[in-house]
Amino acid sequence: MESGSIKPGGICTAVKSVEVGSTGTNPEHCGGVAFELGLLGDFRLRHGEATVGLTPRAEHLLAFPALRKDRRRAAVSVQLWPDPDEAQARGCLPSTLWRLPRPNGLPLVATGGDRLCLTTFVQLGITGLRDRLDQRLSGEAPPVKSAERARR
Repeated sequence: MESGSIKPGGICTAVKSVEVGSTGTNPEHCGGVAFELGLLGDFRLRHGEATVGLTPRAEHLLAFPALRKDRRRAAVSVQLWPDPDEAQARGCLPSTLWRLPRPNGLPLVATGGDRLCLTTFVQLGITGLRDRLDQRLSGEAPPVKSAERARR
């Protein structure tokens, strides 16, 4: 299981068990961010044009740190596995973390002490939308052409 450090505000800064610079594990080798996690509409994890196959448990586990502020292991366990007793719920989390795919050897979730976060290899699809909206609101973005409006 990967370990990482988490700065105040829940931002993951490193993944200890991944050798930075080794082929396939450096975000720079992937053109910066390796994966885009889409949470609006259909859930999807994309690597370029390819979609990464995920189990429902993996989808839930990836969505949780993306959407929730409380990323403590206990909170994640209780929210994702409310039916089993607390001990079973705590056991489900490490099992699901261990089973998460590591496409191209890249980890998707990191742990830091009692907290979880998405690694720096994963960018939320909504981040790009938010950036474009911020540009438009600040007047930095070019106006949308009428042909682009017609396609939407």
